Amino acid sequence: MKLIEKQSMLQKNKPTLAKKDVFNSAAITSLCTYILLGFSKSLDSEHYMIPYLSDMHISVYAGILSVAIVFLLSLLRFKINLILLDWKCTKKLKALDKLIQCTSNPKLISKLTLQKDRIINNTSKEIECNKL
Repeated sequence: MKLIEKQSMLQKNKPTLAKKDVFNSAAITSLCTYILLGFSKSLDSEHYMIPYLSDMHISVYAGILSVAIVFLLSLLRFKINLILLDWKCTKKLKALDKLIQCTSNPKLISKLTLQKDRIINNTSKEIECNKL
């Protein structure tokens, strides 16, 4: 039973390749190819880089650049998601802290403290599900 649970957890955390990732990668590759082709045509025929800018080389360079750019964009998206999660959690916790300071009712304080714990727990789950 534990093996099945572990497999299901791995399936949930397994990153999936979405259609938008494929389209973004294709667009970035075509843009890199266009830029490299334009750059190669602007060089003199005796420039030292001409042998390295053939059509075959340009497609390889465009693919490598595309992978690097998509990776950097995914890191940026990951970082922004973490910043947004932190911001949302901090705002909620500060609001609850203000409410706790305003009241002297022990039952209400315990409910508010419970809500703070739920917010922290939910945020930690969201951070855990945030994929790179």
